[in-house]
Amino acid sequence: MLLLLLVLPHLTVPVQNNSYAYILVTAPDYPERTAGKFLTEYMKSCPSEGEMGECIKEDSASTRDYKAGCKALMTAYDDLQSVDQAAAMLAKVEGVKSTMNDSIQTALSNADDLDSLNSKTDDMREDALGFKKKAVKAKRGQWWKNMKLNLIIGSIVLIVVGCGIYSLWPDE
Repeated sequence: MLLLLLVLPHLTVPVQNNSYAYILVTAPDYPERTAGKFLTEYMKSCPSEGEMGECIKEDSASTRDYKAGCKALMTAYDDLQSVDQAAAMLAKVEGVKSTMNDSIQTALSNADDLDSLNSKTDDMREDALGFKKKAVKAKRGQWWKNMKLNLIIGSIVLIVVGCGIYSLWPDE
């Protein structure tokens, strides 16, 4: 992010044939190559030494033009990706990295969910086996109860038939 441009007249550091020193203050992560490119463009559009005095006046047309030009240049360089191809490429790389990280996190989450589902499936399988064993045991138990009841009923029928036949048997 481009923060501030100061133009200081008559310092001992001459820049491009005039007696001004240009100080550019940026964020710590702003690339130096882009800051240098900005200063070069600014110096190309900068008024000459004679015109600079006119630009300092508050209400002059050249002041408004100078301010508008500076504002446009600063706005353009505030969007780092539009002026620096390396920054634009790095932003794309960061976007791809972010997408890849999201995809990896989703895959890991899906793997965790799959492990959870496998665990639940194993638990259900064990429950089903236990249910089947209990069902077989209950079926056998019911079969024995039914068999006992049939034997009791059969015995009673045999006793009744045997008593009926004995009572009808002639005495000798």
